Amino acid sequence: MKIISGDDIPTRVLIKKLKEDSISKSGLTIPLDNDALPQAEVIMISEKAEGILAVGDRVYYMETREKGRVKYEGEDHFLVPIGNIISVISSVTKLN
Repeated sequence: MKIISGDDIPTRVLIKKLKEDSISKSGLTIPLDNDALPQAEVIMISEKAEGILAVGDRVYYMETREKGRVKYEGEDHFLVPIGNIISVISSVTKLN
């Protein structure tokens, strides 16, 4: 996975939206609350986002009117400003 580079590129994050529903251990599909923030996996970050996020982090993010939908490796992804990332749910890096 490459890190996006360039001084003129704003701090953006490429994310892949996670499924809206969760599946219980017994196999039941449990829909998430409509008021819940959407979840995503970080696929690619700009150099300016290094140290804040890492590829593989799971995050809550805020959707906007500007969807930023792009195709990457044949799948739908979203290119969002880093300011739209609300919280890191789980991180692939360990904090000291």
